[in-house]
Amino acid sequence: MRTRFDELMDLARAALARDDFQDAVVVYEKAESAARNLGEGVEDCVDLAFCSRCSVLIELGQGADLIPRLKEVLLRSRCPRIQFRAAYCTAVAYDIEGDCERAYSYARRSIDFVGQFDDPVYASRGANLLGILAARTSSFDEAEKAFRHAIEAHQGLDGYHRLTEA
Repeated sequence: MRTRFDELMDLARAALARDDFQDAVVVYEKAESAARNLGEGVEDCVDLAFCSRCSVLIELGQGADLIPRLKEVLLRSRCPRIQFRAAYCTAVAYDIEGDCERAYSYARRSIDFVGQFDDPVYASRGANLLGILAARTSSFDEAEKAFRHAIEAHQGLDGYHRLTEA
């Protein structure tokens, strides 16, 4: 059954690569369901699929109603990558809702988690989001520092990596 979960996650990523966000949402939801059917001790798989689905919904300007569950994932998970994704998605969802202060707080939390593992894509995304939100709250020194970190983390990566845009 884990194979089915992995296949669905790959299919959802392929849909994203084609910019087919609606299909990605559907497939991530199926992956989340498949993960639940794996049995005990698979919370990380369920949370990964859920956070992935939230990321896509947020790109579509939706997902604010998922904030309470994102917070649950953030508090429950012990995986820094999942904690990063939950905090990052929560920050973006709050930003979409116009709550810049909460968005800023969760963006800061995402940076704390990304420091626990080595992933330049997550580091650049998190720092870029923090920079945007710091600038919006007139924390210009922190914004400059965050933007510099985002650029440094992104250097040397092949291909195009989407950075959250203001």
